[in-house]
Amino acid sequence: FDYVGTADSASIKRTVDPWRALLHSGHWYLVGFDQDKGETRMYRTDRIVGEISELKQSVLEPMPKDFDIISLVSRWEIIDQGKNTAKINLKPGKGASLRLLATEISVGQEWDTLTIPYFHDSQIIGLIASSCDVARVLEPKSLHEKVTRIVKTTLSVHNNGK
Repeated sequence: FDYVGTADSASIKRTVDPWRALLHSGHWYLVGFDQDKGETRMYRTDRIVGEISELKQSVLEPMPKDFDIISLVSRWEIIDQGKNTAKINLKPGKGASLRLLATEISVGQEWDTLTIPYFHDSQIIGLIASSCDVARVLEPKSLHEKVTRIVKTTLSVHNNGK
């Protein structure tokens, strides 16, 4: 499959012996052995682009009998402690994709306030921007500014520059 990493501007061909699929923090991951890198790797499935091809060759690296997906996720939990936190106002009953990521929701009459941990802005900006009619970023200010820029640019392109 072709894959676009967080730091890549173009897709890169990957050949992977698949071991497991994993749902973590609202995202699906493919865990397996990358034949080109020669190591165990994880790929967020929403960054896989184009068609996935099944090769006729044998699996080069079968999943080890002692492979422990739980310890992998436990390491993520330790890393996740350094995440950023967004506070977002969201119209009640709206923004299901954002609600799935929330670790705390304060229910209000006009707005619900969500607390959403995230590691990189790129993980959350698109979700917020796609819900711009029902979501407002309260903090951090830098996230608010990035979402605002994306929404204004998108509206400008679709409204003939106005």
